Amino acid sequence: MADDNDRWWEELETSAPDGPAADAQRQPHAYPGGAYPGGHQPPSYGPPAAGQYTGAQPGFPPPGYQPGYAPNYGGQQPVPGYGYAQPPRRNRTGMFVAIALVAVVLIGGGVVAAIALDRDTSSDEAATGTSASAPATTTGVTALAPGFLPVVDGTHGVVYDVPAGWQVSGEYETGFYSGAKGVLAGGGRATEGDHYCPGSAARAEAFISAATNSDPAGLATAAVQIAAQGGYSDPTGGSLGPMQQVTTKSGIQGMRAQTSGPWTPKQPGCVANAYAIYSFGFIGPQSQVLVLTILTDQGTPGSVGSAQAEQIIESVRAS
Repeated sequence: MADDNDRWWEELETSAPDGPAADAQRQPHAYPGGAYPGGHQPPSYGPPAAGQYTGAQPGFPPPGYQPGYAPNYGGQQPVPGYGYAQPPRRNRTGMFVAIALVAVVLIGGGVVAAIALDRDTSSDEAATGTSASAPATTTGVTALAPGFLPVVDGTHGVVYDVPAGWQVSGEYETGFYSGAKGVLAGGGRATEGDHYCPGSAARAEAFISAATNSDPAGLATAAVQIAAQGGYSDPTGGSLGPMQQVTTKSGIQGMRAQTSGPWTPKQPGCVANAYAIYSFGFIGPQSQVLVLTILTDQGTPGSVGSAQAEQIIESVRAS
């Protein structure tokens, strides 16, 4: 029987989804303002959601959990009550494909629909409703290299860059995935290849999450496994690669984890046949343990490879 001290993930900042949501298949890449149709199952992606990683088992809030604000309201977001309060957001139209439940939560004085999504579902099966979100703002922030776009995580004071062509979500929009190891929710979100094929929500997705009482290496490993379980329906968490120590261009030191595995979209029309997930665990400017998670479809033209993932990771810096 595991010792209580081994369940470090239960000491996290966010709570896990309740009821039906806990049973819903979460899958990566949620479309901005709408449900991701396939690919990594779109995570909940929505309005202000403080990026959080919680190892607590879905449906059971971690000890000392304090009710807060729900993170996303788009993709798999069946978690009413956790995260940080966010500033008002403008309405963002769009539909999200719901496979489990639709929860209504109060966020910053506004009602937001939290919808659990499945990455393999089609946008044609979108659920009704609209969601509010903050516009993507990068005023005063520039990318470190030409041909890249800055992605701001306003909650944790962090910025990272993605190649031009990616879609940068609103500063407080989030990604959300749930797996056997817990829940992974994050802000500072960006996607690439949205709707690129019927069976995938997006070709790639990145976002930043936070946790307490955890080390960067442990968080990085947990993040890729949860993303594999919730984003690609892989109960094994994928095949883990060797952990690597990384120092970003700004001097931030952390640990890089990677997992991969075979994957077949549930809908026809995609040639993707595998996935690869990369993560970078580090100490943020607010002394929080943070992790940047990058989910990617593989085996399809335009797939994000390890070299490009490394470029994104090395651009992490304080905002």
